[in-house]
Amino acid sequence: MIPVRVLHWLGQRSRTANAKEFLRAVGDPGAAQRARLRLILRRNAGTSYGQTQGFGSITTPEEYAQRVPIVTPLEHQAQVNRMLAGEANVLTAEAPVYYVQTTGSTGDPKHVPVTPSYRVEFQKALHASLWHLYRAHPEACRGRVLYFVGSANAGVAADGCPIGTMSGYNFTAMPSVVRAMYAWPQVLFGLRDLRTRNFLALQLALQAAPTLCATIFPLGLVLLFRELERRADELAHHLERGTLPDDLVLSNEERALFRSLVKKRPDRAAGLRAGIKGDLVPNAFPELAAAVCWTSATAKLYVPELQRWLGGRAIVRDAVYSAAEGWMNVPLGGAEPGGPVCVTGHYLEFIPEAELESASPTTLGAHQVEVGQRYGVLLTTSGGSYRYSLGDVIEVYDTFHATPCIRFVRKAGAHCSLVGEKLDEAHVNLAVAGALEDLSCESLWFCLAPRTGGEVPGYTLHIEAAPKDAASFAADLAQRVDRGLRGAARDYAAHREDASLAPVEVAIVEPGTFEAWRAAQAAEGAAVAQQKACHLVSDTDKLPAPMRPAEPA
Repeated sequence: MIPVRVLHWLGQRSRTANAKEFLRAVGDPGAAQRARLRLILRRNAGTSYGQTQGFGSITTPEEYAQRVPIVTPLEHQAQVNRMLAGEANVLTAEAPVYYVQTTGSTGDPKHVPVTPSYRVEFQKALHASLWHLYRAHPEACRGRVLYFVGSANAGVAADGCPIGTMSGYNFTAMPSVVRAMYAWPQVLFGLRDLRTRNFLALQLALQAAPTLCATIFPLGLVLLFRELERRADELAHHLERGTLPDDLVLSNEERALFRSLVKKRPDRAAGLRAGIKGDLVPNAFPELAAAVCWTSATAKLYVPELQRWLGGRAIVRDAVYSAAEGWMNVPLGGAEPGGPVCVTGHYLEFIPEAELESASPTTLGAHQVEVGQRYGVLLTTSGGSYRYSLGDVIEVYDTFHATPCIRFVRKAGAHCSLVGEKLDEAHVNLAVAGALEDLSCESLWFCLAPRTGGEVPGYTLHIEAAPKDAASFAADLAQRVDRGLRGAARDYAAHREDASLAPVEVAIVEPGTFEAWRAAQAAEGAAVAQQKACHLVSDTDKLPAPMRPAEPA
């Protein structure tokens, strides 16, 4: 068997060509993006959609923007449905090899075709980012990896292609020798009993001595470390013996598989027992050097707890800004969230934030956006997306050579305006984070939702917390969040000033409610391994069911 350290080195060698191509392109992002657009249009000019839009005669980005319409996810899905039904040459000349199924952040099911060219395209961002991570933090790239994945086979389309999650596809598409670097088998994430899954994930991780963990949203890792604290004694017991608990919810076949994977590791058990007395994660995982996950926008609120669990031994670094539809930037391994646009991957256009609701907005290329401004994102990819409205808002915070550095701010739909206050999720994150920091408090879950039915409308912050004095805490938190929203959103402040908007109220949710809801979602087959949190909804029906206000009698 090839040593894991050697596999990391071989992986770095294989990524070098993509990384060097990216580093050459960032000096002239306009030229790189024009080349990407020409390639995608030429490759798919003969498709049904390409012929309708005249791809074959489009020669410039300006012509492309003038002649091809911006497409919503719903409009795009109508075309994808033809592909799912088995029709060829609809959006892509290449036949798909897989369909990613996702509800994203909007709640509506979507399917994203994965073609061989699309896989090559998004890997340009992934490989360039991993290349920089390896160079910046080689200590993280020498041992086993913890990688949170979803199901790779949630169904089969009429055209014969499997359907599942993007992470599941990426994992199963790796050569088996590469998968040997990972501590967790993909089958682990198919288990529907979340308590069982978490225990096995921890037992396998502890015996594997990982140096790197990778996920999209940090919540899953925070919850796993909380589970480690709760079940440390039990885990140490089974690590010493190389056994499995009798109460794990497993079929006979699953139990046999995991029994074959667990080993006697009294040394790891000793480290875990030492960690029970303090510095739990550093003692249990002494080799762990880095955690890679999203660190901006909503995800940012979970990073302080994650860093505390890591105890200063391991760093936290940002993951690629991505969605099933595309991978957009290249984090360079530094502490600041974000990274330069991956100008060698997909073709991107940007809509100024002020024009997001416009029927015919201005669109800019990567070489035309300005530092300090926010934009919506349009994607054109080899997976059949053409001027696809991703529904995200990003900010340009710097440049790398001549290429803009971007990071995610919020979903374009994550906003609410009851009387014209124009709140968005970024305002909520800022206000709640500040209030919780002032109160030296943390919360696993919170969400601001509109409150109607009173004399004037307002908002209620639903938050999972366990304060000693609930009434006093709720009142104090409500005042601080309301004040924070006034400072973050000018229109909110104006409507609070003229009393057309009521003050924020706080509804405390019993601790454990979110985890119980998450477990129920997993039991129904939902992909919770990389589950994101939404901190602002426009109506209470979008709250997780256990957190919704009771219906009036």
